[in-house]
Amino acid sequence: MEEIKKKKDASRFLIKILNYKYLYLIILFLFFTKLYYFLILNFSTDFPTHIKFAAKVNNGEEIYPPHFLYFFLVNLFSGFTSNLNIMYKVAAVILSLSTVGKFFVSKQFINQYIFEAHKKFKKGITGFLSLSMIFCFAVSDVYSFFSLKFMYLGRVPSTVWHNSTLILMFPFAILLFQQQLKLSKLKNLKVFDKEILIVTGLIILNLCIKPAFLIVFFPISFFMILHNISKDNFKDTLVKSIPLIIGFLVLVGQYVAIFYLGLGSLDQTQNSIIIGIPFEFLRNFVPYWYIPIGLVISYIFPIATVLCYKEILKFRPFIHALAYSFLGLLISVFFIEDGSRKFDGNFNWQNIICMYLLILSSVAFLVEKLWTKERYSNKMIFLGILFVIHVLSGVLYLFKIYYTGSYF
Repeated sequence: MEEIKKKKDASRFLIKILNYKYLYLIILFLFFTKLYYFLILNFSTDFPTHIKFAAKVNNGEEIYPPHFLYFFLVNLFSGFTSNLNIMYKVAAVILSLSTVGKFFVSKQFINQYIFEAHKKFKKGITGFLSLSMIFCFAVSDVYSFFSLKFMYLGRVPSTVWHNSTLILMFPFAILLFQQQLKLSKLKNLKVFDKEILIVTGLIILNLCIKPAFLIVFFPISFFMILHNISKDNFKDTLVKSIPLIIGFLVLVGQYVAIFYLGLGSLDQTQNSIIIGIPFEFLRNFVPYWYIPIGLVISYIFPIATVLCYKEILKFRPFIHALAYSFLGLLISVFFIEDGSRKFDGNFNWQNIICMYLLILSSVAFLVEKLWTKERYSNKMIFLGILFVIHVLSGVLYLFKIYYTGSYF
């Protein structure tokens, strides 16, 4: 009898897992696992490079870099083996979980900006929009696609399908964005309050995966705290700064470890950070005259949203995302590595995260209008068409990778 009861309990649990609430997440996980495994095996991306580096760590040939977490997770869940076949499969699972996490966190972010009266309709709409945003990509054009044969270089996409650490970082960067927004509104905080600990933990987690987003997050967040100093007392300002100070010290330590000590670097040659010729990285791949065109096309959806609804400039998530994007773009325009990594584009990673946050905050602002008379307005139809074009561009980009073998 006890055995029958256990089987019934297991059956009920399986049915619960497979109901609608969980089934779509399982389907997404299986789909992305298959996709990443296919990309790892068949295309020249950062995936096999990163996995082979993790294998070298297991063999004692290398040590973990300061941004070690992805490499450590691959090694941990593959049993610290050097069998690349196993490591490829584990990497595909990790990247799939991260992408599903990105979808789930984005969905939760949008949900908080839907009025209570419309909550019962939110699941389908926000789920569809969040899934669509995973495939959103910078809009291509005839010159770039047919003459340059690029869809990635020369633009700022909102997602990538070739870099392990950025993909793993995405859900945690979105969570940090969300939690920092919440923290900025709180008062009478104490050092060990839950909100302070959460933001501090997310900052450290992001740094352990990839420090890219933090180079814009720190200065903008600190500026926002100082901007609100008249609303907060000195204690609140100081307490809200603690996560940023701790994170900044860790970032400085990573900078020293990577650029001065070369600890765990995937590239053992000497590199440094310099101020280069404006757009020096992009000018190596696309004509100088085309750069502003590529940038405008990349940011077309947020630009169009501002032009259609100027009140979005009072929407806090959009303002923060816009500030991150502006600083991130300035950094990529003027800063470049000097050495063998000069044209690796490592000062462009933050723009991809910031672009996604811009689109996410734009969608969060617009979604409530789906239940008003604005739903069928010319402005909403126009923005809807632009959003669909971004999504279709992302699908086209995946086909482009498949048929050309290049993610550029």
